[in-house]
Amino acid sequence: MVSKCYIESDVQQTKNPDFPTFFGIFTEIFYSMIKMPDEETSKKMRDFLMGKSSDTIGDVINQMIFSQNGPTIFWSFGFFLLFSSIILLISTIVIQYFLCGCEPEKPKRYETRFTSGYNLIAYLLVSSFFISVFAITYDISKVHLTIEIENGGGYLDEVSNKLEKVLTDGATQLECETSKYIDKNFGKFDDLKKNLTKRIVNETMHDIGLIALKNFAIENYTNHLNSSIAYGPTIINSPYSTCKNTFETVENVTGNLKELLLFAQLVNDAKPKISKTIENFQSPIQKIEDETSKRMIYAKQSIKNIFIIFHEMIEKSKVTLKKWMDLVKAERKDFVEGFAYSFTKYFTGILINVISLLTIICSMAAAYLIHNRLRNEKWMKKYVKFILIGFYTAIVFTIFLFIFWIFAFLGGWMISTICLPIFEEDQYEFYKGINFKSPKFRKEVAQINAGQFLRRCNSPQTTTFFAIRGFEFFSATHVKKQFEIVQFHNQARDEIEKLKPEIVKFSTQRAREHLAELNMNYANLKQLINGTECHFDIGYFPAIENIMEDSERFLNLTDGFEMRNITEIFVKNNLEIFEPLRVAISESSDLLIHNLQYNNFKCGPFVHILNTFGTYFCEYLGQPMHAFSASLFLLSLTFLLNSISLLLAYRWLSKPDFEFAKYETSPANPNQKIVVSGEEEPVNNTKTPESEEKKKRNSKSPSS
Repeated sequence: MVSKCYIESDVQQTKNPDFPTFFGIFTEIFYSMIKMPDEETSKKMRDFLMGKSSDTIGDVINQMIFSQNGPTIFWSFGFFLLFSSIILLISTIVIQYFLCGCEPEKPKRYETRFTSGYNLIAYLLVSSFFISVFAITYDISKVHLTIEIENGGGYLDEVSNKLEKVLTDGATQLECETSKYIDKNFGKFDDLKKNLTKRIVNETMHDIGLIALKNFAIENYTNHLNSSIAYGPTIINSPYSTCKNTFETVENVTGNLKELLLFAQLVNDAKPKISKTIENFQSPIQKIEDETSKRMIYAKQSIKNIFIIFHEMIEKSKVTLKKWMDLVKAERKDFVEGFAYSFTKYFTGILINVISLLTIICSMAAAYLIHNRLRNEKWMKKYVKFILIGFYTAIVFTIFLFIFWIFAFLGGWMISTICLPIFEEDQYEFYKGINFKSPKFRKEVAQINAGQFLRRCNSPQTTTFFAIRGFEFFSATHVKKQFEIVQFHNQARDEIEKLKPEIVKFSTQRAREHLAELNMNYANLKQLINGTECHFDIGYFPAIENIMEDSERFLNLTDGFEMRNITEIFVKNNLEIFEPLRVAISESSDLLIHNLQYNNFKCGPFVHILNTFGTYFCEYLGQPMHAFSASLFLLSLTFLLNSISLLLAYRWLSKPDFEFAKYETSPANPNQKIVVSGEEEPVNNTKTPESEEKKKRNSKSPSS
């Protein structure tokens, strides 16, 4: 059965974003390097979140980031590439401008030069292609990243609003349950409290027969008896009476009436004593009623206080969560308003695209020049300097890209390091170190573990009360004790049993004998006057008949009056009056705890909100950030390789012209080379062992 106080939450988990496939690939690669933080790092993060640490968010993030070995190694590799690029730049400058007076290298064979030339062309073309590809991936990831950062404020507001709604709805449901519980129980108590003592007394008076006896018109009964008794002597003492034969019977009737009158007076005289006894019972019952009223007022306030504590806990949660959200919003605002974000958003895209285009143009030009040189086509040597400029541009921009990547990698590193323990781990191990104090309903205060809370809330039907194990410190038994209805009944019973009432008992045997005689004498009297001239007052006989009828009823009521068990009857009635309230409180207390435990204030939305926050942070922001970082790294690495290719192309194109001559071995003399294409090799005056040996042979000839 669904509680009337239940409010259906429309908080649903946000769907994952639909990004390009390579976003997910880069993200998975990065997560493969991340491991769960150690306990010391997790504790530092938890203490910061709970406000127990003096560390700044920067200190905490640094601790979380640099405790990861995998990303640290990869990050260090990035520094190695950065320093390698710087060294390449410096060494090229030194060699180019300070050590350029060296002797030219020994000419290589044409086939070697030809192969290396076309290899350079391939390197230049491939690196240019990948520069264009990674520049495009960078642009795509940057666009998505800036969009998600711009939307971040809206995401945070959405999470805050959802959280506010869930907590507000929960407080409303608790307030509804409290009001319903109090209205039901105290409404019944107010009904019970009205004339509580009078009801118990009246029930007891009814059970002992006193009510019926008191309702009997005994005054009219005795008046009729007195009238009939007074009429008898008037007949007997009248000198004109013609009914002398009835005098004895009339005297007997009058005697019977007198005996009945004496019994009626006896009963009537005992009424004050009976009333006094009843009053003695009424006093302790009234006392218990007053104490019960006071206790009920206290119990009502206690129940209200319990739910006030719940409400305060919710409000404190609101404040704490708002503090966290404000902290995140402030960090986001500082980042968005900072130079790094503005530079990334407005300038890096243009800069990278322009430099990439220039580098590609230089690479194409270098490939073209190499191709022409290999074909011995006419070329202009001054264009080689253009290739050198392209190299310097590419290597300087490579250094810039590696520096830029280092910071971008840190951003993605930070996101993944936070996401893995806080949002991605299914068992909520990170949260198991976070404990909250339970509402203080009793002297002892239990601990509410955040990790266990979130694990239980994974079930959509789990309530907040059940998730915090509220029934361990706030049960139906605990609620019922606030009222202590059984105690009130027991107190009243003990007070009643302490009384020793004076028992009043009436014996109707003698009165019934006189009533029987009255019936007989009345019949005889009517028989004696039958057929005689004896006349009685016209109302005498009807009066006697009424008296006999009333006497029979009066004696029956008197027989029904029984005070011997008055104490037990008071105890029974006291229980019967209190029992419906006890049952009502017991049932409504059970229903209250049942609704809290199974129906109201479902905690599943808390998990949805946490997952939504994780989706926004780790997916909507994290995936573009990882793609952005990976694109930068690949672009930087490609620029570095392209720079090396441009430098090699420059060196290749800067070789002396004679290195491009193609030689073949003379058939007549294997040691002699002849030029078949290109320019002739200059004369080499360097002495060799072979030339010296030839001179010796010529000097020994006959012609000498």
